[in-house]
Amino acid sequence: MERKRLLRYLSVIILLSCLTKGYSQNEIHYSQFNNATLNLNPALTGIFNGDKRISGNYKSQWRAVPVDYFTISGNYDQKIYSQKNDKIFFGAGANFNFDQAGDGKFGLLNLNLLGSFTYMVNKHFFVTPGIGLGFGQRSINSAGLSFGDQWRGDYFDSNPPNGEKIDLDKMSFFYPDASAGLNLRLQNSSRTKIDAGAGFCHLNAPKIQFYDGSDSKLPITMSLYGLGSLYIAQPFDLILNAAYRKSDSYDETLLGAGLKVYLSTRRGKEFAIVGGVNYRSDDAWVPTMEVHVNQFRVGASYDINNSPFQIATEKRGGLEVSVQYIITEVKPLKDYRSCPVY
Repeated sequence: MERKRLLRYLSVIILLSCLTKGYSQNEIHYSQFNNATLNLNPALTGIFNGDKRISGNYKSQWRAVPVDYFTISGNYDQKIYSQKNDKIFFGAGANFNFDQAGDGKFGLLNLNLLGSFTYMVNKHFFVTPGIGLGFGQRSINSAGLSFGDQWRGDYFDSNPPNGEKIDLDKMSFFYPDASAGLNLRLQNSSRTKIDAGAGFCHLNAPKIQFYDGSDSKLPITMSLYGLGSLYIAQPFDLILNAAYRKSDSYDETLLGAGLKVYLSTRRGKEFAIVGGVNYRSDDAWVPTMEVHVNQFRVGASYDINNSPFQIATEKRGGLEVSVQYIITEVKPLKDYRSCPVY
């Protein structure tokens, strides 16, 4: 019965995600979005099986063309248990992102402190609101930019007589950033569970401007998602993920499916592999592979571009890598209970 209910939830989430298409331009974009959960929603802080989690992501995109970019992220989060109420726990963490693109080295640096509160409605249902507070920095190096007028037919003139250049009031600026969200978890076991929720970034609509006097603001970005795992039969789990992100007039839909195979379930010698494919609407197919060894996980994927930009990329997208290490601490011998989030 629980399995049918989970399938119903997953079907609804995927259907909602498929209703819109497009591409969001203001945020960090990982094809392995299910392995970059703190970028989806601050309410996912502390929502994992364990006590402390260290994770990282790396992506190198479009190196076949002159507008290549790379992205790196580092994350830490942990649970903070209540000693008085075994139906609640807190989550605390931090999320760091750095992204750089193009000859002008247009960059984003972002750091957020994250917090969440989880209430156990019953042993199968958990409700978690979360918030994030931090700052962002935008930067550019105009010295790396060049223009058509600098090409003289047979040579490149770095100092054309018309003096064409970019004059910016400033090469970088900082802005405060705020985010919030809600996550709902339905679980039957460590292998049958689903997280569904919504996260909202840039709630303060910060100003983003290289020119003094301009009034450009970063629009609020919404992320809707469903992250599910379904036990089929030993040793197989079905993995289904979906996300929809919208920022002003830009949006994107991401879908993912995979099969997890447990080669060993012995305590201390757990070993599993995951194979599957993700899809970013109107942009790329993304074959993925993960290896899980005890509390350590590593994933690799590659974007195969199928958008109109494939004329330049020749369908070559980019390599993406994710790593995760979860620490589970030995609990005191006294009577100790915690919310069983798997």
